[in-house]
Amino acid sequence: MRQGFAVLSFAVLLAASAAGCAHLKATANAEALQKATDTFFRFQRWGPDLRGAAQIVLPEAQKEWLDKALDSKDDENLKVIEADLDDLKMNPDGTATTVTKVTWHRLPSVTTRTDRVTVEWVDRDGTWFAAAVTGGPLPLVALPKEPKKVDGQ
Repeated sequence: MRQGFAVLSFAVLLAASAAGCAHLKATANAEALQKATDTFFRFQRWGPDLRGAAQIVLPEAQKEWLDKALDSKDDENLKVIEADLDDLKMNPDGTATTVTKVTWHRLPSVTTRTDRVTVEWVDRDGTWFAAAVTGGPLPLVALPKEPKKVDGQ
């Protein structure tokens, strides 16, 4: 009887530990996502350093996003004044969505705009990458998702 109780106690302790570890991992991912979001907009704000910001974009979309921004001379004319994270939602499939309030203008205009910028994120091996950006001065159209392959095709 005592041995059964010890086994049951050990199983409960093991389950509680696993739940605790899962919670810590989720918190670390949320913290990493918040840091990626802050870094993405900090690169746009200070400088702006669009080449640095492009490193946060999915690798397969970086060149197109950066070329579009540089062709528009956003490295010279874009002024991001403020970027404040409003919302962060993580999904169990390794994706997430953030909403950031961004205040910006493009020279020669000094009239500021404030937009809610939605960024769709993808976790690749523990690193968050921007997969799509909606709203604000530097949108990123989501790449089409690859169709799932059926066995034998």
